[in-house]
Amino acid sequence: MAGTHHGGDTAPRGFGDTIWARLIALVIAVGLAWAFWSTWSEEITAMVESGPEQLPIAQQPQLPAEESLNPELQACLDKRLGDVQTMASEGVISEAQVAGFSQRATELCWGLHPN
Repeated sequence: MAGTHHGGDTAPRGFGDTIWARLIALVIAVGLAWAFWSTWSEEITAMVESGPEQLPIAQQPQLPAEESLNPELQACLDKRLGDVQTMASEGVISEAQVAGFSQRATELCWGLHPN
């Protein structure tokens, strides 16, 4: 058959197709992984060992005693946290689950009604 080309590709390979480019990419990937781990290792370890509720990022700001909450925020907190206590007293959730449910209820209210 005329015009059919058999055999290897004779076009020149670019630098991106060489083993050196792949080694450089590997070194960059390892460097980024090391930078990520060295920056966030304490947070990652804390989250794995104790759960995300214990991280400072997940905690809501503590208001000074003299500062009052937004009335909508306070109403939301009262209702949601009251619901959590009701579920606990009715046995719907265990005592071990109360802290997690309370944390999520607080986060929801703070998200809906920032102070």
